[in-house]
Amino acid sequence: IGTIHYVDRSGNTHQLDDGLAFPNGIVLTPDGKKLYLAESQKNRVHVYDVTAPGKVSNRKVFAELPKKNEATGQIDNQPDGMCLDAAGNLYVAHYGMKQVQVLDPSFNKYRLLLASVERLATGMRWCEGPVYFGDARCLLWSDIPNNRIMRWDEDTGSVSVYRKPSDHANGNTRDRQGRLITCEHDARRVTRTEYDGSITVLIDRFE
Repeated sequence: IGTIHYVDRSGNTHQLDDGLAFPNGIVLTPDGKKLYLAESQKNRVHVYDVTAPGKVSNRKVFAELPKKNEATGQIDNQPDGMCLDAAGNLYVAHYGMKQVQVLDPSFNKYRLLLASVERLATGMRWCEGPVYFGDARCLLWSDIPNNRIMRWDEDTGSVSVYRKPSDHANGNTRDRQGRLITCEHDARRVTRTEYDGSITVLIDRFE
């Protein structure tokens, strides 16, 4: 059973919720009014109302995700990392399902039936935490067992190592200033990569 927390600018930690079965991906809407959370072991996504910095209320189940079908080779059904696009649509990495899923039928009008899933890179052992930098036209993600963060260049299609070692980085996101925020397993901390490439520790202890 897990909990979720808010860390304020002074480094103080505030518990937002508890009793969650493996809380995982988390994302705040650009207007700061809604917080989405993936509860992995329950195979669902919650949404909270954000009433003030560090305060949420009115937790609701936003989506019950599709169940696995072992006959199709699906091995699990646990929601993981999440992100929002510019239009506010929520994208969920659904571990083990081997497919792209449309959760809301109203989204089908945006679906391009001739489009296909394109593999951007291979050779990693376990990828997590994808985060897109539209201003830099690149995608970053964590290759956890290989202790590195990878980078895909949209213009050239090339893949390179962005950071190694990465302290076995896992989840990544961007703050409102566009800086990279990373969870690091080895160092047991959350960091921010500044514009000049230096790293600031946001939190490395609790109580």
